[in-house]
Amino acid sequence: MREFFQQRQRKIVLAALGIIIALQLFACFYQIFRYESTLAFGKPVVLSMRTYDPFDAFRGRYARLNVSGDSLRTDKQLCATYCGRQFFVTYKAKLNDRNLSVIDDAFIDEPQTDLVYLKLRGEYNPNSKIVELYYDFDRFYMQEDLAKEVDRDRGLLTGDRDARLVVRALNGKGVIENVMIGGQTLSDYLRERKKGE
Repeated sequence: MREFFQQRQRKIVLAALGIIIALQLFACFYQIFRYESTLAFGKPVVLSMRTYDPFDAFRGRYARLNVSGDSLRTDKQLCATYCGRQFFVTYKAKLNDRNLSVIDDAFIDEPQTDLVYLKLRGEYNPNSKIVELYYDFDRFYMQEDLAKEVDRDRGLLTGDRDARLVVRALNGKGVIENVMIGGQTLSDYLRERKKGE
């Protein structure tokens, strides 16, 4: 038996290496497939946000997004159910008067509903008795010249400028589609502003 393995050791190592590479490629393609299908078939969720513009040496400039204003009012008993763990939040079909999505309800298990929903995490704030919501997306990559504009104008992507984050949601997963300023995409807004200078 030992001789059998010694004679075929190279083939076994190559086969194992091939399996590992195939699994890694499958994982990469699956992530890309999930991302693209969420963008293509997901329903929109519009969130208020604040941001700043850091730099990633490997991936370039991006806007670090802090989704603001989303919370669930609750008591300590309900907080024990939701806090410190992931759960699902559904959003009403209609936007509010600020053109933002409005939370409908929260669920521990994935909801069976036609409403759009996201999987997220919450932390209880005992002073205000609310569960603050934390989303798993926080980076919006953009062209270098546009990112520098965002960096120069610190107040650009705040709620005061009617900055909104449009997220596509599918099966609880959210993918950033775009950042909007008023009725324009961030890219269009910055290009128009540059032309006006």
